[in-house]
Amino acid sequence: MLKGREYILNAMNNVAIKGKEATAKEGDLCVVLEIVLEALARGVKFYPVSLYESHSEKFVIKNNDGLICPFSSVQGLGEKAAHMIYEEAQKDPFISVEDFKDRTGVSKSVIEVLDGIGSLKSLPKTDQLCFFE
Repeated sequence: MLKGREYILNAMNNVAIKGKEATAKEGDLCVVLEIVLEALARGVKFYPVSLYESHSEKFVIKNNDGLICPFSSVQGLGEKAAHMIYEEAQKDPFISVEDFKDRTGVSKSVIEVLDGIGSLKSLPKTDQLCFFE
């Protein structure tokens, strides 16, 4: 959604090339990507997953011009993990990535994915204080 129209068209084309060999998940993805293309054509913006603004599975309206992507839209993030992240984010702010992992119970790979898309950029890595930085 965030990579733009050309990326979306390319992803849809890759599934179309597979034809009947495409998985059900890939077919479902194409349906979602068609909707995203329509939204982009109508001027709707998509905002990245936000640790405190995203919902577990629903898009959230932002600034009356766009949608914040839900946690469930992140590749490799399951429904259970998406719900845990959302629930814990609503309780209290996370102190660090270490605190995030402890409270949500997500795997290292999920943390790497969220870090890679910038969702954890505001968090220090550990709860430890460093006096020498």
